[in-house]
Amino acid sequence: MVTVVAAVALADCRAIARRDGLDAGWQALVTATGAGELLFGPGGHGLCPPGWQPQRGGTDSRPAGWVLGLTWLRLGVSQWLLDQARTYLAGRTSGGVPLIQQQLVQGSLAEAVTEQQGVVAVLDALESAGDELSPSLAAHLHRQITDTDRMSLRLLGAGGFLSDGPGGIAHLSELLADAHLDGVDHDDHRSG
Repeated sequence: MVTVVAAVALADCRAIARRDGLDAGWQALVTATGAGELLFGPGGHGLCPPGWQPQRGGTDSRPAGWVLGLTWLRLGVSQWLLDQARTYLAGRTSGGVPLIQQQLVQGSLAEAVTEQQGVVAVLDALESAGDELSPSLAAHLHRQITDTDRMSLRLLGAGGFLSDGPGGIAHLSELLADAHLDGVDHDDHRSG
């Protein structure tokens, strides 16, 4: 069970990640949960900052609220990616009309926002009830976030897939989910 104070702090990870980036969102999540600098998921995997030497045999060291906070964090990164796509599309034209005004583009943007708002609704309901994410619901929400990120990257064109741009951030976000969640079905969100 997550306390309301912790849930508010965890939800703040979303705004911080959206405004200041993945690194800042990660630091907010670590602070909100009291996690150590190096954290291992249930499979013994972890993402290490540059300069760290990987250790073998890590154990699940996720503090209470970690999975919920990670979901808020990834949602913030997803919203940042969509913000990048909107900015890009507003600046590009086709036939003298900004791409963001094209009907198919607007449909894609609306679909991405709808998916993100669906995640927000579930997280808000969990927060209101004081519940934690079940492993299956967490896996589902993270697949939904990953799929939405991929929609946003497609809207950015080829530049969205560069490793030193939004594509690299989206990939790192997906790796965080893979390392820190129970039972992520890779085939579900990596096909297509």
